[in-house]
Amino acid sequence: PFQRKVAVFIAGFAALLAFTTMLTNQARTAAILLASDSSNQWSFFQAKSTKGIVTRAELELLEHLEPRARAEAPAHAIPETAIAAAPAHATKTADAPASSHGAEAAARTEASYDPAELRDRLLQDMVRYDAEKDAIQAVAIQKATEQHHQQHREHLFEYASTISELAIVVAGIALLLHSHAAFWLSLALAGASAALTGYTALQ
Repeated sequence: PFQRKVAVFIAGFAALLAFTTMLTNQARTAAILLASDSSNQWSFFQAKSTKGIVTRAELELLEHLEPRARAEAPAHAIPETAIAAAPAHATKTADAPASSHGAEAAARTEASYDPAELRDRLLQDMVRYDAEKDAIQAVAIQKATEQHHQQHREHLFEYASTISELAIVVAGIALLLHSHAAFWLSLALAGASAALTGYTALQ
């Protein structure tokens, strides 16, 4: 009867070990996914920071332009890429006059390079980039915090699994030696493993 009882408890210890191992793998997977999400958020944050630096440099360059150059900026500041990206009817030659819609589009394009409007747009972009950076940083920090929490849970589940394995080993010794002391020790180890598993699962 004693051997049958020990064998039944060994089966229960093995089930506890399988359960804690499953929880360990889940916590490890969650930590890996959160680490990836946190890395992506920090990359996004770096991209916004780069855009902010470029925008600030453009604003400083605009501020250091000579007044005459700033006044003449709309006449020469339109890049070739903007002209190439404009609709075909907005880039007609003098032999074929553009339509009123094309003229309005060209006027809007030139107005977008007005120094005063360009300065306002750059200032707005800087404010927007700073706000977006703060939001992205908050998400990245939250992801990193959750990652560390999952890693902590993974370690505790690993400790619980190790204790379960020790309980199985001690129960096997109790079965071979017909030792009641070893059997009670295995029960104590299994109880500690179950308690640690439950405590970690509730975190």
